[in-house]
Amino acid sequence: MLRWLKRLATLVIMIVLLISNTLTLTSSAFNALLSGALAGAGIKSLSHINKEALQNSRNAIERQKAAVKRMGTRLKARTIKIASREAASNAFSWIPLAGTGVAIAFAIMELRDLCEGVKDVDELYQEMDIQDEDPPIELCRSTDNP
Repeated sequence: MLRWLKRLATLVIMIVLLISNTLTLTSSAFNALLSGALAGAGIKSLSHINKEALQNSRNAIERQKAAVKRMGTRLKARTIKIASREAASNAFSWIPLAGTGVAIAFAIMELRDLCEGVKDVDELYQEMDIQDEDPPIELCRSTDNP
């Protein structure tokens, strides 16, 4: 009698495992149910790990997009400033002595703005974990404290 109960229990267990394996491979609803049950028990399934990795990846992409947008906004504003200064400097450059001083002042301001652009690119590289192969420009370091 005990032998038949063991065989019956083994047969039932094998049938249940066969059905659960078949349902896991063929039914996404059963797979999600089983995955949720395992996650509730504290066991992470592969689909749960993949969901976490996908969410982390999306968060990283969103941070990178935000960094690029910040840099682009600053670059646009700086470019407009440089262009307007260049137009103003051209208007004054024809005056003999004052024009030279104005041209030098505008050139210095333009150099400072261009160095700020280089710093923005360096900051963007840091936020996106990009290794910069070029060392910082010495000229831009000297414009930090005019």
